[in-house]
Amino acid sequence: MRIFDIQRSLKALGHDPGPLDGVWGGPARSALFSLLYVLRTQVAAGAEIWPQVRLLIAAEQAIMAAHGIDPGVIDGLEGARTLEARRRFSAGAAARPIQTPPGGAIRQGRAGLAVREIILHCAATRPDWMAGRPLREQVEEIRRWHVRINGWRDIGYHWLIGRDGSILPGRPEREIGAHVRGRNSGSLGICLIGGHGSAASDRFSDHYTPAQGAALERLLHEISGRAPIARVSGHNEYAAKACPGFNVLRWLERAES
Repeated sequence: MRIFDIQRSLKALGHDPGPLDGVWGGPARSALFSLLYVLRTQVAAGAEIWPQVRLLIAAEQAIMAAHGIDPGVIDGLEGARTLEARRRFSAGAAARPIQTPPGGAIRQGRAGLAVREIILHCAATRPDWMAGRPLREQVEEIRRWHVRINGWRDIGYHWLIGRDGSILPGRPEREIGAHVRGRNSGSLGICLIGGHGSAASDRFSDHYTPAQGAALERLLHEISGRAPIARVSGHNEYAAKACPGFNVLRWLERAES
C-alpha cells in the first residue's frame, strides 16, 4: 500500500490520520497507534521504536486484520502470511471491520451523537490531596467545584480514576460532558486524580501511580468494547494547558508494547 492508501484506510476504519496527503507524519502515526491499541493482542512488542518502513508494513497488516483478514502477528515484517493476506485483501476478500462492535455505540444528547473519542484529564491535585479518603468523596468534591463554583449542572467528567486505581463514574456517558471547549460532543472525559504542577511533556509516571495506569488501560479497553473509539487524546492537544500532565500518544505507545 502507498502511504495515501494507508491514510485512506485508517480514516475509513475510524482512526483519523489527518490530511490525506501521502505524507507519513505525526497524525498518521497517531492514527496507526490508535488502531494498534484496538488490535494490541495481535501486535509484536516494540512498535513504538520501529523504523518507518517497518511501521508502514505494520500499518498494512493492522488494516488487513481490522478487516478480518489474518496477516499473522502484526510485526512489520513481510512473511508468508502477510503476503497471502495482502493477496486476499487486494482481491477484495475483506470482511466487516472488527474494531467496531456490532451495533455498539454510546450516544449522547438529544441528537444521539455517537461517542468516537476519549479525552484524558487530570484533577490538578497534589499527591496527598484528601489522602485516606475514598474516591467517592473525592469525586463529590470535584462535583462541588464544577457545580457550585463553575455553575455547571453536574461534574464535567464521565469517569474518574483514584490514586489506588479505583474507578467511579461521574456524569452519565449518555450526557454530553463539560471537559474540553469545542470537543465535548461525541467524546468521553476521563479524569485522573493528581497532576498538580505537571507539564504536557512529562511522563505518566511523574504524576500518577502504576495502579492508575493499569486502571486507565482497563477502562479504555472496556469503553472501546462498547463504542467505536477512533481517538484517545489529551486535553493539552486542544488547549494551551498541561492537562492531563503527560503526552498521551507516547503513553499509548508504551501501553501497547
